Amino acid sequence: MVFSNKRGQVTIFIIIALVLVAAILIYVFMRGNLGSVIPGYSSAENPLTYISECVEDSFREIIPPILAQGGYSDPQLHINFEGEKVAYLCYTSSLYVKCINQNPLYIQHLENEIEVAMSDRIESCFSTMKDDYERKGNQVEMDEMDNLDVSLEDRQVVMTMDRGVTIKRGDEIKTYNEFKSKINSPVYNLARVAQEIVAQESNFCYSEFRGYQLINPWVKIEKNDLRGQSKVYEITDKNTMTKLNIAVRSCAASAGSL
Repeated sequence: MVFSNKRGQVTIFIIIALVLVAAILIYVFMRGNLGSVIPGYSSAENPLTYISECVEDSFREIIPPILAQGGYSDPQLHINFEGEKVAYLCYTSSLYVKCINQNPLYIQHLENEIEVAMSDRIESCFSTMKDDYERKGNQVEMDEMDNLDVSLEDRQVVMTMDRGVTIKRGDEIKTYNEFKSKINSPVYNLARVAQEIVAQESNFCYSEFRGYQLINPWVKIEKNDLRGQSKVYEITDKNTMTKLNIAVRSCAASAGSL
């Protein structure tokens, strides 16, 4: 009787093991069919999500060096700080004179910088999607990009791409005209802090950044005085550790050098 019970238990364990193996094989097979476009993208059957995820990945690569340089891909008027060319957002070449805001439309400037930096990356996203879908047996027709719009909003970057894409598979035809990527990012919020610092520096030759931090605990601001003539502000979002550097030369006490 004991032997019979043990044999029954072994049989049950074998059945359970077989069921588990079968379940794993089914999962792997289904995942291979649905997610074979690009590893990490959950959008094999959804071009809108595919482009959105690809654009976000590219954005997160290009934005840190731009922010490290004051919001410029190639800053002209700048100071070297810890290996970075940090753009002057407020500057005067004279001593003891208030600085002049170098970019009053700073947020619009950032939108333009991101648009230029992202253009080739976005083209690559569409090209890769086309290749991947065609490898899966689809026919893909793609128009030229009609418009790329970058909008900085509260804790969000929105990129809208107007482009006609038609995907055919057998008798099924799907057409898309607008692609959008909404990316969680504090670029807008950091830029607003930079604008406030520039406004204070251009009016008073200093910034009351410590008080600003008390009112806005999400942000950390560090001021670096350089050779008595320039200041570099490091503005960091505490939630994401995204950092924007900006340079200021206002009411400088010594000539120094850039």
